[in-house]
Amino acid sequence: MNNLIRMIIIIFVLFFGVNGFAATFKVTNTREFRIALKKAAGNGQDDTIILNAGVYKTTDDGLGTFVFSDVEPYDLTVKAKDGLTSNDVILDGKNADVVIKFKNPQGITHEVTLERVSIINGKAGGVDCDYNLSVTGSIISNNGEGEGLSGRGGKAVTNSVIME
Repeated sequence: MNNLIRMIIIIFVLFFGVNGFAATFKVTNTREFRIALKKAAGNGQDDTIILNAGVYKTTDDGLGTFVFSDVEPYDLTVKAKDGLTSNDVILDGKNADVVIKFKNPQGITHEVTLERVSIINGKAGGVDCDYNLSVTGSIISNNGEGEGLSGRGGKAVTNSVIME
């Protein structure tokens, strides 16, 4: 019986890893990005959305601004696929929409990380974030009358170009 319990524990640790529960979403187009943002919200775990090379336009499907809205205390990372840079992965508001909003009506309880992505052409801003925001290796530019980065949380920017 002890061997069975040990085996179950080993399988559990190997399957879920030492970091606990986390979901990873691999995305190749605007529709998949919206689905990943929706599924990541409320799933009870830290999440990573990995974007393949391409331009993800808020106008591609007529739904406007990309939105992540969650009240749970888990982190979200949106990043370019390994080997890609911010020149390869672009979130584009097409001068029609704020590009992306990270909303948390409960207050600042966790962190959103953007890695190696470009946020461009927002009508009234690039990133509107209620969480603590970490931006690494990214470009945020040409975001109309709004700020490149705005919101209630703290901001940490590393190796990025922010043009407001």
